[in-house]
Amino acid sequence: MQILKRKLKSAIWRFKNFSYRAFHATIKFTVEVVTERYWLLDYLPTFHKKRTGVLLIRLDLIGDFVLWLDSAQAYRRLYPNKKITLAVNSTCSDLASSLPHWDEVISINVHELRTNYLYRAWTLTKLRWSNFAIAIQPTFSREFVGDLFTRACFAPDRIGYNGDSNNISEHLKTTTDRWYTKLVVTNTNYLMELNINAHFVRELGCNDFLSSLPVIPHTATLKSELIFEKPYVVIAPGASWQPKRWPIQHFHELICQINQQFDVQFVLCGGKDDQMLCAGLAQNLNMKNLTNTAGLTTLTELVEIIRHAALVVTNDSSPTHIAAATDTPSVCILGGGHFGRFLPYHIESNASSVMPIALTYPMECFGCNWQCRYLGELITTVPCISDVFVSEALRHSTNLLTKKIEPTA
Repeated sequence: MQILKRKLKSAIWRFKNFSYRAFHATIKFTVEVVTERYWLLDYLPTFHKKRTGVLLIRLDLIGDFVLWLDSAQAYRRLYPNKKITLAVNSTCSDLASSLPHWDEVISINVHELRTNYLYRAWTLTKLRWSNFAIAIQPTFSREFVGDLFTRACFAPDRIGYNGDSNNISEHLKTTTDRWYTKLVVTNTNYLMELNINAHFVRELGCNDFLSSLPVIPHTATLKSELIFEKPYVVIAPGASWQPKRWPIQHFHELICQINQQFDVQFVLCGGKDDQMLCAGLAQNLNMKNLTNTAGLTTLTELVEIIRHAALVVTNDSSPTHIAAATDTPSVCILGGGHFGRFLPYHIESNASSVMPIALTYPMECFGCNWQCRYLGELITTVPCISDVFVSEALRHSTNLLTKKIEPTA
């Protein structure tokens, strides 16, 4: 009898598992047919006789979004009499909603857009029912979901960057290129992202636009527990890709060295994915003048914490660009995967703001697009980052801090 029960339970579990997989496979196939294979979505009726709005599409992560804010201001000049809507990654939506460059913000869960086909179907259907006359995706390294979004809005004019194939296969890019009515073409592989964005708006008609540093105005009021009496140093040890993280023991050593020379507070910052990393660092340091805020702040609160910091030390991640956009001194541990594309900064105008100091360990394989040949079971951090000396980071950190704070030793 017990054997029969176990077999019955096993059969029921297999049936449920099969049904679940069959259901999702059917949904996936149906959505692909309706959208990317045959675009049956185009035959849905619309509720607007006249299309008038402008849709801007930026579905990338926080750092790229902050860099783009420099050129985002130009779209008001390009389309002064049109309603501008921004479709943005949900990780950036609270910051985007606080900015004056657009009239409306659509928050998109990009992970769900990639993996949840029911969410994709509903999101693209709502987009099809919109009234956009112009859709613009100014991302140079386009992704398929961004192209999907552009195609689904059914705007008569769809403008994008010809760009590169870092985030999309050549075959798929050839297909999605046809979904645009205009592609901006330029040989910008050697240019910094700020200049790439500036070139795009010039091609759209803002001829006098020159790249500068992005600027984020005051966006939030900090809670009392996030306001510090002493000058403080922000430490952001996380990164979107684990091999790009400077070894945590290096951050540990750097904090100890700075603590010996300056009477400052240390604030650990990061997203929810960085909570365990920052908690471990805080536990090992066991310092009274250290506060761990990782995963406990909104993006707008993080912006304000960085704005009031004496110094930011971070990996190649969004806090670097937020520091630049809030005129805060920063030291960034930079690898060579995209060296020159996002950092070090190179701009066209004569900006007086503080630029990040990028520290790296030069290697002959720079420009590898993070296809690192050295990674393996024993090497989990790319050497162009792990080999950056703590002494070098300390030297630049103390130089920047000395301009604002008197050393104690």
